[in-house]
Amino acid sequence: MKLNRRRLLRLSVLGGVLVGAWALCRRLFWPTPARSPEYQTFAAYLDTLIPEDETPSATQVGVVEKILAKSTAEDPYQQLIKKGCAWLDAQAGQYDAVHFSALSEAQREAIVRLAADGQADRLPLRFFRQTQQDAFFYYYAHPQSWPSLGYTGPPQPQGFLDYTHPPRKPQYG
Repeated sequence: MKLNRRRLLRLSVLGGVLVGAWALCRRLFWPTPARSPEYQTFAAYLDTLIPEDETPSATQVGVVEKILAKSTAEDPYQQLIKKGCAWLDAQAGQYDAVHFSALSEAQREAIVRLAADGQADRLPLRFFRQTQQDAFFYYYAHPQSWPSLGYTGPPQPQGFLDYTHPPRKPQYG
C-alpha cells in the first residue's frame, strides 16, 4: 500500500472523526466528576461547612477539587468520601430528597450537625472530622478567604524591610 497525500489526508480526517466520536461517547456514558451526583453531594456538603458570606464559599475557591485530588492518592480517604456522600444522600431521604444537594440550607445543616454529633469511630463522625479539617486547611490557605480574618497576607516583602540588617538594641525608657 503506497502512502500518498490523498491517503494521508483521508486517514487524518478519519482519525479526527474517530477521536471526536470517542470523546462524545465518553462524555455521554462516563460523566465527568462535576456532573456526578457524588460530586454534587460533596460540593453541597462543603458549601454547608463553609458557606458564602463576605468571602467565597468552599466550592468557589476550589476546595472540592483539592480534597478530591488528595483522596486519589489515598484509597482509604477516597472510600471514606464515597461512603460519607452515600450516607449524606441516605439522610436526605428523611426529607423526601434523593440527593443531599437537593435539600434546603437548613435541612443540610441539620444533617451535618447529625454527623458532627455522631458516635466516635462511626462513619458520619469520621467523615465529618476528616473532611472538615481538610476543608478548613485548603480554604484558609486561599488568599480570597483572608479578608474575613483581617489578614492581609504575608509580611514579606512589604513588612520587615530591614530584615537584612542585624537586630537593633531595644531602647527602654
